[in-house]
Amino acid sequence: MSMLCLPYHKDTMTEIHFLINEKSINDMTWEEFETFERAQEGDMKLYRLRPILARFMTNGNDLPMMHKDAMKILGTLPVSKIKETIEIFMSTMRDGTIPKVNGSESKSQSDQPSADSPSPDGSQL
Repeated sequence: MSMLCLPYHKDTMTEIHFLINEKSINDMTWEEFETFERAQEGDMKLYRLRPILARFMTNGNDLPMMHKDAMKILGTLPVSKIKETIEIFMSTMRDGTIPKVNGSESKSQSDQPSADSPSPDGSQL
């Protein structure tokens, strides 16, 4: 679990807890995973990331926070803390659980014909 302590009201501090584990990752939807992957590639849209971060927030006791409450807390973060929060979240996801999918090399042999492969009738292509 990743924990970050950030001010979200003028005179108070709150701890934002993210529970990031195999189950929480596997519960992501295609759209959420795609948003996360695009953000890794530099196409970061805050309006799409905030609901994803809210989905992983807990109350500090590893119990999921109500999504609307998590969205409200994230929505009150000062602009100066948004980047830090997202970087910590994404770093934890990337380093701990999700490999970047695009651009990774396959370790299996390709079944695709190469330029040196004979055609079905035995002649060179």
